[in-house]
Amino acid sequence: MTTYPTINDHPVLALFAELLAVPSPSSREDALAEVIRAKLQSYGYQPETDAARNVLVRLAGRDASGPLTCFAAHMDEIGMVVTKIGDDGALSVDRSGGLYPWKLGEEPVTILGDEAQITLEGRRSHH
Repeated sequence: MTTYPTINDHPVLALFAELLAVPSPSSREDALAEVIRAKLQSYGYQPETDAARNVLVRLAGRDASGPLTCFAAHMDEIGMVVTKIGDDGALSVDRSGGLYPWKLGEEPVTILGDEAQITLEGRRSHH
């Protein structure tokens, strides 16, 4: 039987899990950007933030005549925007990004407010 490393077994998996635990829906990536900047600084890099709030690090190459290379990744994640709170507390939402409505309920949903966040457990029909 094949065994796979767990988060505790590998530093890259631990870092990945740490980054994934920071909510970062589109236009609300500042908290994740701060975690990334802090991690880069702890590794001895000098992170920069551009006008679009992207975090970047410039590394000297070994050969100035070699090709310019860029590694990039998204900080934002697919989310929803609460558009209305009903008298009964029900939330009306619009999707943000490539959210597929039929996927809702498969995982917990974290609602980010201006001052707090709450996580809701969804339940899907079994049929």
